[in-house]
Amino acid sequence: MNNFLGEIIELKKKRLTIAREKISLEDLKRKAFAVRENSDSHRLQIALTRNDKINIIAEIKRASPSKGVINDKINVAEVAKNYEMGGACAISVLTEEDKFQGSLEDLKTAKSAVEIPVLRKDFIFDEFQIYEAAG
Repeated sequence: MNNFLGEIIELKKKRLTIAREKISLEDLKRKAFAVRENSDSHRLQIALTRNDKINIIAEIKRASPSKGVINDKINVAEVAKNYEMGGACAISVLTEEDKFQGSLEDLKTAKSAVEIPVLRKDFIFDEFQIYEAAG
């Protein structure tokens, strides 16, 4: 593993330890499944396979290691709504905190602002992170 990825994984492990102290995996699963009961489990698949338009997944990103800060004052809800109105079929939200300056709050904000599917983009290596995104 190169130094960059190794550094990100170590930072994510530390953040994961802190997150697990705030809520148990079981509680997080219950929350995620409660949300899932009220949503269409095939929504993303349907959005990506529509034949009546070009299916674009738009991205919300505050920063990147290669470009530095892109927009640290981004209004996530406004951008998400603009992407939806512009025809995006889904939105990808960077949630990695240290190198991309994203957050789970950005993900939640985007989800609450639009009707189209919203995806978490991060370095995912633990089931806890999947349930975090769903909840």
